[in-house]
Amino acid sequence: MRSKNVPVGPVLGLAVGGLVIGLMASQVQAQAESQRGASSSRQNAMTPGSSDRCLSTPITNIEIVNASSLRIQDRSGRIATLMLSGPCLKDANEAVAIDLAQGRSSICRASDVEIVGNAATSIPLRCNVKSIRFD
Repeated sequence: MRSKNVPVGPVLGLAVGGLVIGLMASQVQAQAESQRGASSSRQNAMTPGSSDRCLSTPITNIEIVNASSLRIQDRSGRIATLMLSGPCLKDANEAVAIDLAQGRSSICRASDVEIVGNAATSIPLRCNVKSIRFD
C-alpha cells in the first residue's frame, strides 16, 4: 500500500498561524476587559456614594460657616461642606447635632444626614441637607 503525499507544511502553518491569532485575540480581549475595569474604578471614585466621596462616623469637627451651611470633618481628615435647605443655624457657637438616616454609618449623599440646630435647647430645629460638596 502506498501512502499519498500530503503537503504537511501549509496545513501545519495554518494551524500554528490560527493558534497565534487565537492567542493574540484573547490577549487583546483581556486588555480591553482590564481597561474597562480601570475605567469603571475611576468612574466609581468620582461617583457620589463611593468611599472616596463619603465621610465616615464619627464626625470629629463641625464648623458653622453661615446660617445655611456648615463644614464637617471625619476621623480620616476628609472634609465636606453641607448646604442646608434654608437658614437653620443662628450663630457660630450654637450646639449642632448630626442625625444620620436609619441604618447609615457614613455620609455620602444629602439624604444620608439631617442637621439639628439649637440642639441643646428644648425646641431644636431640624434642617434637611440640600447638597454636599466634598473638599
